[in-house]
Amino acid sequence: MHPRFTEEIALQATAERQRGAEQYWGQRQALEVVRRAEHGVTQSAGWAVGLVVAGALAGFLMPGAVRVLAPLLGIGAVIATALVLAQRERRRLALNRLVELEPLAPPPASIADAVAARRAHLVAVRHRCQLADAVRAALSGGAAQRMAASPGARALRREPDLADRVASRLEHDAQGYLLAIAVERLLATGGDGAPALDRVRRLVA
Repeated sequence: MHPRFTEEIALQATAERQRGAEQYWGQRQALEVVRRAEHGVTQSAGWAVGLVVAGALAGFLMPGAVRVLAPLLGIGAVIATALVLAQRERRRLALNRLVELEPLAPPPASIADAVAARRAHLVAVRHRCQLADAVRAALSGGAAQRMAASPGARALRREPDLADRVASRLEHDAQGYLLAIAVERLLATGGDGAPALDRVRRLVA
């Protein structure tokens, strides 16, 4: 075999091993995020419930202390609720990553149902139509849409033909979970929107 061919084969094998390692570690990291987020949600929800119960008991046992304790307990409950929402968002993003990796690295049985449920949500008609509406709102700069002013949305606004194709594909592609993830990521991006936009562009090419 010619030395050049041998070198090319070796480079391809190295690249495949690197991709495999990235997929493996990407999955491991996402799984760890999901595990920690689920624990955090349970813990934070427990704190919130505990604070509400403590406030109710304090009001019953020490009526005079309600005016002092109620604001403190209320603040604690708000913080605990915010932590729950943050953990759920981390879990959602990690599940998105596991859905993306699933064809290459199937998730373990312990979390397969959660990944399947997330995939089903991504391709549900209601979710896809909501994303399509958000894309059109980004195109028009609609202030009512939460994500319309993000850098990713502004990048999309500069390509109205692409935005129209994306919205149409979302509405009609019942298997397009990868596009749904890519559009979510694009509309929520807080930095340079170009890489996220390139991903969307490739998926509707």
